[in-house]
Amino acid sequence: MQKFEAENGNVIYGDLQCKDSKIEFMGKNNILFLSEKANLRNAQITFVGSNALVFIGKSCFRGRIMIFTNCVCYIGNALGQSASDMFLNITSESYCIIGDDCLFSWGVVLESSDHHPIFDFKTHQCLNPSKSIYLGDHIWVGQEVGFLKGCFIASGSV
Repeated sequence: MQKFEAENGNVIYGDLQCKDSKIEFMGKNNILFLSEKANLRNAQITFVGSNALVFIGKSCFRGRIMIFTNCVCYIGNALGQSASDMFLNITSESYCIIGDDCLFSWGVVLESSDHHPIFDFKTHQCLNPSKSIYLGDHIWVGQEVGFLKGCFIASGSV
């Protein structure tokens, strides 16, 4: 396994197999981990914040991932996609977990936040925090499906 060190403590682990893909580190201390036989095709992974982790199992990922500070994106083995327009937006200390042997049609979006925090005027507490997304093993997702914050899809679901 190879280790590629970028600026500001950012690291890529794995044998980097990319075709028409872009990896961008804007923050510090981020990790992209590509397991054996993982590859990127027409992919764009952007680490917008710091201390984030993207793990891609024995899969070919095609699409976009935007990941922010203290977030985790885990993509299991044998991910199947019918297009390269999948979009994962993982924000505000949340996780996005995709299990093994999952099939995705085109236009699939995963969003762990509302993109517009609402704060209580008196307490300054965020009233609509980000929430993690969990997709189990062996699921099948149809065209133009959106998974919003807090979503949980059990293994074996269609």
